[in-house]
Amino acid sequence: FPRFEGEAAVMFPYLARQRKLTRIGIVHDVNEYGRLFLNRLNALATPSGYTVVGALPIDSREPGDITAGLKRLVDAGATAIVMALYPAQAKKVVEAKGALGWRGTLVSTGPLTDEQYLNGPGNHANGALGFCYYPDPDTSSEPGVVAYRAAMARHHPGRPGNRYSLYGYVYGRLVVEGLRRAGRDLTRERLVDALESIRGWDAGGTMPPVSFSATDHHAQPAGFVCELDGGRFKALSGWIEPGAAAPQPIR
Repeated sequence: FPRFEGEAAVMFPYLARQRKLTRIGIVHDVNEYGRLFLNRLNALATPSGYTVVGALPIDSREPGDITAGLKRLVDAGATAIVMALYPAQAKKVVEAKGALGWRGTLVSTGPLTDEQYLNGPGNHANGALGFCYYPDPDTSSEPGVVAYRAAMARHHPGRPGNRYSLYGYVYGRLVVEGLRRAGRDLTRERLVDALESIRGWDAGGTMPPVSFSATDHHAQPAGFVCELDGGRFKALSGWIEPGAAAPQPIR
């Protein structure tokens, strides 16, 4: 999926330029993942036209009440707060947002942009923005997502779908395509050669068509801006490849 540096390069300017969110705070894990988004938020501030009002580091995947820490960012004037966190941490941010009655915008990052991680009592995450990698697993009419739901119903009846298992499903299909091309006398080298021969592979709308080569093994360089609305992440743009044109709204 799109690399996190690219996601930051799309989302942080988008917040300021298209959503007019120019005072941004961040709650981040102290590990490399969290610091990546912290560093990119700071680096992109001046060229994008926003101010970083503060940062709240969290060093545990099972944090306690963080209401006081979030209040410091709110009191500093944050109109948006980025969550470079894991699901258990983000849940605490959402709870604190509700406890404070703060009506600003949460911004999720990476795989956290998934309904299963942000929805909860009170719907305090409603309005959260993020960079989605895959369409809605429950409602999308894209053929690849419809096939995913059928596979879930067949092999895991009663279990809910989510973007994370959709990711596993579509990449599993891609590996199967490589195995098909490699033929019966399978070796590592034949599989690599087969995968590198893929051009414009149809992912059924779960992601843009996939092409590999000997020098490019990146299956999915694009995602799209989305917003949590009524408990579902809804697309605000078409597919965006970081470094390409600025996000365009869906017509």
